[in-house]
Amino acid sequence: MIITVIILMILTVRCSADAIKYPDPVEMYTTAYTAEQGSITASGCHVRTGICAAKEEWMGKVAVIYSTDYELLGIYEILDTGFGGDADGDGIGSIQEGKCIDVFMETDADMRIWMKRTGGKCLVQIIDGKG
Repeated sequence: MIITVIILMILTVRCSADAIKYPDPVEMYTTAYTAEQGSITASGCHVRTGICAAKEEWMGKVAVIYSTDYELLGIYEILDTGFGGDADGDGIGSIQEGKCIDVFMETDADMRIWMKRTGGKCLVQIIDGKG
């Protein structure tokens, strides 16, 4: 009897750990930016591949970015802020509204490839953690 209870307790703990729920991806406008090597982000670190700019409250979290058909495009640390693209046509960047994510790219050519690949739309999950 005691062994059965212990086994059930272990299985319950294991199932609970496996059932971590992440937020569903949200559709966002996506842009890409580049900066000179050595440039500093809003978080104080140097720009580099693998970072993105997003809403200030999300700084230090991770953005998991998918295409609109759920193909994984990448996992990026949110280490920058800014304005980003104008997702709603009001003439103002939409990053601080949480409607846009701006991914750092090394070159202008990489930015064009990103924009062609995404068409300016993506699905994003914001999760706790570091990239």
